[in-house]
Amino acid sequence: MTGAGYRRRSLEVFLTHGTVTPSLPDEALPGGEELEVVVHNDNYTPQNVVVDIFTEVFGHEPATATNLMLQVHREGRTIVVRRPRAEAISLSHAAIARARAAGAPLRITLEPPNMEAP
Repeated sequence: MTGAGYRRRSLEVFLTHGTVTPSLPDEALPGGEELEVVVHNDNYTPQNVVVDIFTEVFGHEPATATNLMLQVHREGRTIVVRRPRAEAISLSHAAIARARAAGAPLRITLEPPNMEAP
């Protein structure tokens, strides 16, 4: 596997269910100065937990957090924030830790900006 497909799979493995610390070395993370934090839908994480994480970890207003949660629910995923690399990684870890503390398997990945663009 090469190109974007390989990077996407590596990122999905990087921050997944039950993982609070990186399971891949930093070299496996996408390059670039900024990363997008992507939250994925699952059938187990309560919506209120997602909204709480969006407000308390990512700093969104409650209405924005609710809209983002609904976007995850309807579309299967959404970009929650775009931040400098180190901050995006740190926020992802904090969000996953918060979800695990609530007993939720919330899945978060990191992607370079415009990864889907042709």
